[in-house]
Amino acid sequence: STRLLFMSNGKLYDLGPVERALTSPMKAEAAAYLGYDNVIPCKALGNLCEGSKSLALRYSSVQVGEAPCDGLQLKGRLEQIYADVDGSLRARVDLNGVKVTGLLRGKVEDRDVNVCIKIDSAALVE
Repeated sequence: STRLLFMSNGKLYDLGPVERALTSPMKAEAAAYLGYDNVIPCKALGNLCEGSKSLALRYSSVQVGEAPCDGLQLKGRLEQIYADVDGSLRARVDLNGVKVTGLLRGKVEDRDVNVCIKIDSAALVE
């Protein structure tokens, strides 16, 4: 099978078979390269990650606002709201000292906002 290699800071990483590497990148640097918008250290999530150092999420797996949550519900501080080229509204939030990008869903009345993280679509990374 074809393997995916990734170079970061002069080191070459073998991420394994392409299919697995795209859904579970293993390294935080590779996750950013593969399009994961957020790489959140586990300590910012209360060590939720069971032995991994970070959780990698795409912006679509993070929802900001008063919408119903079917994942991990946290509180964050809203920093910015902007429209993406596809017309979706995105929000930049400070989540326990980590900057996170997500979709704006539901009402936002002040800077203290609900942040919903869909854990089932996250990748655990080192």
